[in-house]
Amino acid sequence: MGRFPGGPRPSRPSRRRQGPSGDNPMMPGPGESHPSLPGPGESRPTPRDRQLEEHERDAPVPKKKGPAKSFHPWWRPVSRPRFIRSLVVALALWLGSASVVLATPDANPLQLGGGIDPAGIKVFRNVLELGDYLLVTRYNIQYATEPTAPASETYLLRLLNGTTSLGTVRPYSLFSSGTFDPDGYQHGIASMYWSAASAPCATLAACQSAGYTVRIEGNPTGVTWDDGTAPVTNYTMQSGDIDTAATVAAAKTALATQIMTIASALESSWGVTLTIRGATGTVLSPTGASYFAAAIPGLVSMAPTVFPVNVTAPTANTDTYSSTYEQGLRNQFDTPSGTTLSKQMIHDPLQRLADWLGVNRFLLTGLAVFGVFLFVMSIAVGHFRESLAGVLVAVPVLLLGASMGFLVLTILFIVLFFCVLFLGWVLFFRPASG
Repeated sequence: MGRFPGGPRPSRPSRRRQGPSGDNPMMPGPGESHPSLPGPGESRPTPRDRQLEEHERDAPVPKKKGPAKSFHPWWRPVSRPRFIRSLVVALALWLGSASVVLATPDANPLQLGGGIDPAGIKVFRNVLELGDYLLVTRYNIQYATEPTAPASETYLLRLLNGTTSLGTVRPYSLFSSGTFDPDGYQHGIASMYWSAASAPCATLAACQSAGYTVRIEGNPTGVTWDDGTAPVTNYTMQSGDIDTAATVAAAKTALATQIMTIASALESSWGVTLTIRGATGTVLSPTGASYFAAAIPGLVSMAPTVFPVNVTAPTANTDTYSSTYEQGLRNQFDTPSGTTLSKQMIHDPLQRLADWLGVNRFLLTGLAVFGVFLFVMSIAVGHFRESLAGVLVAVPVLLLGASMGFLVLTILFIVLFFCVLFLGWVLFFRPASG
């Protein structure tokens, strides 16, 4: 008998999903074709065909090429007409930038130096070294409507000895922009400096009698003046224009006074704060310090007291010490310091022994005193059973040896220093350590 009596074994329901025809969905139904299988009349794709298909799908899309750009190599000559046109344009631009048409100033002749009160032209000697020469002058290039070109390009200040030019400087243009004159016109200052080796005159008397000429003039090159003539103003220096300070310190003080006087005058002309009250008195403001330091190169070293913060070279005081006392101790047994007997009994034998040993006499006596010091200290330590007592008993030996001139005082103080350290250790640190 079977396991299922009374009839055949029942069939189990299928767990597979049924397709539209009730068959396996993986198999195509009637009239359908599997996507991975070739259709009627088609051949099955080979692995080579699949590889080519994947390669074409992954290949990048080529970019479209535009029209070719024209390129002219630098080594090939440019055509003659194009070269000539470029040359003409460049020459026209250069000529237009090199020439400036300028009107004559409103105040003609120009104001210079002695024509401006207070503080016109002044020469200071010995400001950095004895014999150097510093010229400081005020000027006034007055325009109701200022030119676009700065004064540093249109005007010159010169120092002349007759017709010989000794130096030339341009007016300083203050700022590229500001609330007052930015281009060096109107009131301003200029300076020229010569070292002692290149100074125009060597002595005060020669400078006072030289009669040099200070000139402010329009720039004769690169500027076209509307009336055809560049403005010129000359000033012949007098003996009173030369400062008489004979030392560097006195010249620095005189220059500082002149700078503050000019700053006060320019402050009124410009309507700008150029001076402030500092800890040491009236000094230049940050704006004034910027202008004067640029208009007078080296002013920070020539007159440091006019600046709110100044740098001065430190002065080192070298202390000198006399060794007269020690020399007296060393030579107390020599004549005439000592008596003839002390010389014969103490000095001469010690000196002969040192000469025989080939050493210095004070080295010999110092070693002897130090040996006695160690001997006395060892005796005291053995007797009192205490190292502190030994040091205290032996220290007078050092003092006695130094007072007799046998021990150099430097060695004495070094040994006493270590004795004091030992005393502090005995009194304070040894009890704490148990």
